[in-house]
Amino acid sequence: KIYGAAMGDSELVMYYNTALLEQAGITAEDLFGNVDGEHRISWEKLVETAKEIQAKVDPDGSQGIIGIEFQQVGRTYQMNVLANDRGGANIAEGGLSVDGVINSAPWIEALTWYQQQVNDGVFSKGIAAGDTSSICREEAPFLQAPPLSLEEKDRYFIPERGESGSALEHGQKALDLVLSRGFGPHGLLYTGAGDWNDGMDRVGGESVWLTWFFAHTAARFAALMERLGKTGGAVYADASAQCIRAAERAWDGGWYLRGWWHDGAPLGAAGASACAIDSTVQSWAAFCPCADRSRVRTALRFCSERLYDEAHGLTKLFTPPFGDGGRDPGYIRACGPGFRENGGQYTHGAVWLASALLKEGFTDLGANMLLDLMPARHTAAQWAAEPYVLAADVSANPDHYGEALWSWYTGSAGWFFRVVLEDLLGIRLRDGRLIAEPRLPAGWEGYEADICGRKVRVRRGKVTIT
Repeated sequence: KIYGAAMGDSELVMYYNTALLEQAGITAEDLFGNVDGEHRISWEKLVETAKEIQAKVDPDGSQGIIGIEFQQVGRTYQMNVLANDRGGANIAEGGLSVDGVINSAPWIEALTWYQQQVNDGVFSKGIAAGDTSSICREEAPFLQAPPLSLEEKDRYFIPERGESGSALEHGQKALDLVLSRGFGPHGLLYTGAGDWNDGMDRVGGESVWLTWFFAHTAARFAALMERLGKTGGAVYADASAQCIRAAERAWDGGWYLRGWWHDGAPLGAAGASACAIDSTVQSWAAFCPCADRSRVRTALRFCSERLYDEAHGLTKLFTPPFGDGGRDPGYIRACGPGFRENGGQYTHGAVWLASALLKEGFTDLGANMLLDLMPARHTAAQWAAEPYVLAADVSANPDHYGEALWSWYTGSAGWFFRVVLEDLLGIRLRDGRLIAEPRLPAGWEGYEADICGRKVRVRRGKVTIT
């Protein structure tokens, strides 16, 4: 059962564990019996209830069990839900073993189904040279709804289905929408209500990250259109080149700025009290082939020095985090300093940075950063989550340093798998052929991998595919 709650500007839901409530002698009726449109449960009452549950089931507080959790409404459809639906458990007794959990029949069935969707191309990572163009011809309906008004920040609704278009047309409309919004005074795309870090919803101004991201996407889309014999791709190629020139002007001497605030002040500048250096903008600059390679490598070195805590295996998204004082970037501050997108380790960002390092030849550093994302690199007491799945984020807050948050995050797991497979092991398709161009760290003599019915063997630089 779920009850709505609000925290800062973020719509959240509160989950509670009925079994733990019962252990503490509390019923859901006791807690929520008089909650309706006019009466709300107080925060003090929630804290009191959580303490009662902990006193009963976790008296020394060593496990951090309180029986109540807040999560965002828009959380992704996570993989554990598939197994739960088939009767699988989320965690083994004691919480530290995979036995009887991910090797149980419900989990095997769920994960086999998920893998089949990948194999069948239902979950696609994009179109590469040599791939069939059939997916570009697949049709799907457009979703329709009135644009947000000037007074609206967001809207929860059920959209209507409109006319259908091909996957290629869907992509074109997305790029055209970005271009229709225009460019800011620095020639960059607007941040709007937040770019990738949607918690920065009151920054406004312009986004260097979004500009790099669009430049990368538009250039690849233009190449795809040319390969398919479609006209109109030059518009996207020209826009990509324009964005790259503007993003290069955001160089701050050691790394690229994150963007500009709505009043024209820089965001992500050296010496700033918050977000002085942000990893995502440096990583996506690295992913753009036309970015200045010398600058990219300099920026990655600074990221490694200032964001990667190698001793504890933690990579911060940016530093310093936003606190109570200073400028208000948006609801990101509701996370608290060092949590989630507010200067913690957000695993998407950490994977991107590791990928950028591998691509730019910082092989040992990139591989170590990537492998530090695995729970096996951390003690169970510090990790404080399931030791066999990746977490969306890891806390960099001094009071909870190194604690995993929001585990079972399939988005992070998907990016991790792709970067390990393609950027570390070097396994990918090129012109329809399976190839291996590994970037292995010192001390790795090679590896063996079975993929799509083929065996890849790398030994002391020699690659064999059978």
